[in-house]
Amino acid sequence: MLSCAADLGPVDTTPEPVELTEFGAHVAMGIADGVSVCGRSSEYADQFVALYLESSADGPLSADIEYYVLTPEEVGSLQLCGPDSSACALDGVVYASSPVVLHELVHAARRLQPDARRGLGVLEEGIAQLHFTYEFSWDETFRPSRLPDFLDGERPSQLYDPAAQLLDIVARETDFATAEALVDASADAQDAESLAAIVEDVVGLDLATLDELYAETPRCSPTERSRMLVACAGEALPWQSGAGAPYVEVAARPLACRDGDVFGPFDGRLWLEHAIEIQSDGAYELSVDVAPGQRLQLVSCDHGCEGGVDVDWDDAARTQDIDMDAGRYVLRLSRALEDSNAVGVRLSSPS
Repeated sequence: MLSCAADLGPVDTTPEPVELTEFGAHVAMGIADGVSVCGRSSEYADQFVALYLESSADGPLSADIEYYVLTPEEVGSLQLCGPDSSACALDGVVYASSPVVLHELVHAARRLQPDARRGLGVLEEGIAQLHFTYEFSWDETFRPSRLPDFLDGERPSQLYDPAAQLLDIVARETDFATAEALVDASADAQDAESLAAIVEDVVGLDLATLDELYAETPRCSPTERSRMLVACAGEALPWQSGAGAPYVEVAARPLACRDGDVFGPFDGRLWLEHAIEIQSDGAYELSVDVAPGQRLQLVSCDHGCEGGVDVDWDDAARTQDIDMDAGRYVLRLSRALEDSNAVGVRLSSPS
C-alpha cells in the first residue's frame, strides 16, 4: 500500500541518493538503477507542477523540485521515508518508488517543512490528496466540526481522503484558490474559536454549514474527486465519422513503458490519459473488445461525485450505455505492469 510518511523528521537529504538526470521547468528527476520509469513520466510530473502553480492561492510561485525514484527498500529506509512508506516529501524534495506520486508533488511545491507546520495538518494532507487518484483508508467519523481536534498537527492517514472531500466541497462552493487559502490560513489557528473564525473569514461559510454540506455530499471516489490537471488541460481526442454514430477512440494496442504517451508505473500499472469533449447531453455507448486486465476510468473535469465510470474489464468484450452531460472528461486507460494485453476503447455519441 502506498503511504505518505507521517513523520518527516528522519529524512536525510544528504547525500543525494542518485544523480539527477532528467530536467524539466520545475522538476528534476533522478532514477535509481533497476527502477522502471515510463516514457511520459518526468514530463507528466513537470506539467502537473506547472499547472498546480498556475492555480495556486499563493499566486505565481517558482518551484524547483528534486524527485528521486528509488526502490521500495530505499524509500522505506529509516534515512528516508521510514518503514511502511513508499513516498514522502520534504522542503521541495520527493522520494518515491513511483515517478508520478502527485500527492507528494503537491507537498513539494508547497515546501512542506518537518518542523514548521504549514496549515492544519489534516488540511495540508487533504490539499495534496485532492490531486491524487489513490485512496487511503477512510475515517467515517470525520466531520468539518472535528477539525479543532487536530490543531496539534496530527494527520492520520485515514483522514487524507475525507479532508480532500471537504476541500473539494469548499472549492466547488467558492474556487480552488479559496480552498488552498483555507489550508494556509489555518496555520494561524490556536484553538477551536480562532479556527472557526478563520474558516468563516476565508470561505464565507461557518463550520456548521460545512458540516451540513459534507453530510449531504456523496462520498467521492478518488478518481472522481481528483483535480486531473494535466489531462483536463490537454488537447481533446478528435471525434471521428464512420458508418455509424460519431465516435472517439483509443485504438487497441499493447501499452509499453517506453511509449512516449505512457506514464507510470503507478499502483503496479501503466497509464494512458486523454481528454474528451462531450458536446451534448445523452446516452453514449462505451465499448472495448480486448482481453481482460484493462482498467478504464471516465470522469468529469468538473470533479463531480456522481456519474463516473471506473471499471476493471473482466470480459474479453463489453459494451455499455452511460449517460453523460456536456463538458470535458478524462479517459484513463491502464494495464497491469506484468500484462501484455492490448488496451483500447471507443465512445460513440447518441445516434
